Amino acid sequence: MERKLAIRQFYKEKIRTNLEDNICDIFQEKFEIGCVIFTPEDTFKDEAINIQEFAIKALKEEVPAGILNAFKRHIWYAKRAASEIRVFKISINKVISFAICIHGYVDDGWDNSGDFIEIYDEQGELMGSKILLYADEEDWKKWRWMDRPILSNDFHSFAPPWLEEGILYKILDRVIFYFFLQFSKVGIKLSRNFFCHVSIGIKTKSS
Repeated sequence: MERKLAIRQFYKEKIRTNLEDNICDIFQEKFEIGCVIFTPEDTFKDEAINIQEFAIKALKEEVPAGILNAFKRHIWYAKRAASEIRVFKISINKVISFAICIHGYVDDGWDNSGDFIEIYDEQGELMGSKILLYADEEDWKKWRWMDRPILSNDFHSFAPPWLEEGILYKILDRVIFYFFLQFSKVGIKLSRNFFCHVSIGIKTKSS
């Protein structure tokens, strides 16, 4: 319990002291071990990526199963909602911790505004999560960590519930894509581009 409280307190203070426009910017680059960025052009493509392989390639080192599964889940969400995801590994008084930071993409005609964080211990057990809003001093006093991960309905833009890869995932991926094309009146250019900063060198493929 003491370790959980220490981890929570560390990240709360880091966020309170350093958060400006992007949760992903509050930690130094040297602690970053993974990065994936999806823009609106990357969403709803007629292509089901292998999220397991994609996530492993996006990480600089092996991580506990709980971290990998959480990273995969957020790649699934970002593939739909458009977000920046960064994974950090930080030692707190010689205790290893992990943070998965998510910054929603916002631009003309696209709004997935929001900052989110999930924190984990060295075994990959969730220590807490937080949906971050622009808070005043009173909000900081009432700060509460959630004891659940960030879910699809926490995002400002649409993201379907996370499913492990398999036949059901592939079917759902194509069903969602079909209905998006049928009913969306927004002219979103479909593309095969994947973007990543610093941590991986995935070559951009034009559509």
